[in-house]
Formats: sequence, structure tokens, C-alpha cells
Amino acid sequence: MSSIFITELASTPMYTYHENSKRESYWSPDLYSHLGTSISILIPLLMFLIFGENTLKDNSFIRFLFFAIPLLQLTFLNFCLFSTINNSNTMSIFHSILHSVLKFLLILFSILPFLLIFMFPLLKPENIKVLSSSSLFLLSITYFFFTSLSPIPSTIQFSGSAIDALAGFSLLLIFFLKRNHLLLFHLFLFLFTLFKFLRFKYSPPKNIETTPWRQILFVLIFTVLTVVYLFISLLFFLFITKNLFSLAVKKIL
Repeated sequence: MSSIFITELASTPMYTYHENSKRESYWSPDLYSHLGTSISILIPLLMFLIFGENTLKDNSFIRFLFFAIPLLQLTFLNFCLFSTINNSNTMSIFHSILHSVLKFLLILFSILPFLLIFMFPLLKPENIKVLSSSSLFLLSITYFFFTSLSPIPSTIQFSGSAIDALAGFSLLLIFFLKRNHLLLFHLFLFLFTLFKFLRFKYSPPKNIETTPWRQILFVLIFTVLTVVYLFISLLFFLFITKNLFSLAVKKIL
């Protein structure tokens, strides 16, 4: 019985794509993406609760897991998004350019988190907490993009409701809890992804007519996502540069 279930699950397509003659369309991720994201946030949260902050500083293996798990899921989500975007001959020049830019950024976002994992040995233990929290935040925003936007050939727009939009922008506000309330920050991110999962499961998106405000909101959200990626990438770069400079000074002295 279990083998039949596993076979059916493995044969399920990564995305469900719906489109009708009125160009009303949406796409939807499947169970892999939902569970993977929630688990990738839950594991660091449990590690923080079970082992405590001191263990994260002292145990390099636990620290690596805390650091790498969200980044691996982040790479997976971005690659899945990239793989869903296919250009169409019926697209306008504007949409064709927009899709090309989107594909370029998504493949860049797929590679970057994976490369950051290899930079782990260059980071000091006190840097891991900040960078891991930033990667969890980035994973949550990407998951919001993954479940609420519609990057398909016929259109490119926000496919969620007003509740989804408010939930997404609340992530920007909760980011300021990261410095002084790390546990609360991690818990919020887990509850956010759980909310998105339950909302998708029990209130799935319906066919949505293409409207200008949904397309504008798509561009706005993706712009915010790009800025956050660049900011966190710069943060990684500054930490690594600082650590390499410290090592060079120690060797000289």
C-alpha cells in the first residue's frame, strides 16, 4: 500500500497549470514544495530550542545544519520557479523581455544560496546566527513568491488575494524582530509558511482574469525580493571579507 502511494506521489507533476480561452490562469506548487519549506524552517527552530545558542556556537556540525538547510531549500524553490517559466510565441515583446529577465534572476537566485553553503568555513560562529536568520527570512519571502504569483507564458501577475498580499508584506515588518527576538522571529516564519500551506490546501486559487493591478503587484513584490537577495548577499560578502582580512592580519602578525 505504501509503495503504491510513493509511486503515485513520485509521478505527480511538480506544478498544476490551468489556462482557459479567456487567458484566465494560475499555477500551483505541489506537496513537495510546501512540506520542504515548512520543514526547512522548523528544523532550525527545533535546533535552536533543543540545543540553545551556546551549542550553535560550539558545535560546528550543528551550526552547519542550521546554516545549510534553509539555503538548500532556497536553491530548490528558485530552480522550480525557473523551470516553470517558458516563453510563448504569442507573448508580446514586453512580456518576452520580462520573462527573460525573470528567468535570469531566478537562475542566479538558484545558484547563489548553493554557493553560500561552501563559504561556511570562512564564517565566524557569531556570524552564523545573523546569516541563518537572514536566509530563513529569504526562504519565507521566496515561498510567498512561489505560492502567490503566476509566472506562466500567457500572463505574469499576482494570483493571491488581499489577505495573501498583507501576509506577505507582514514579513518585512517582522524582519525587525530578528535582532532582539530571534526565537519569535523563527516561530513567525514557520507559522507564516504553515498558514500559506493550509490556505493553499483548503482554499486553492481559482482562475484569475489578468488585470493591471495584479501585474503591477507582481513586479513590486519581485522587486522587493530582488532587493532583499542583494542585501543579504552583500551581508554575506561583508562578513566573509572581514573574516578573511582578520585571518590575513593574524598571519602577518
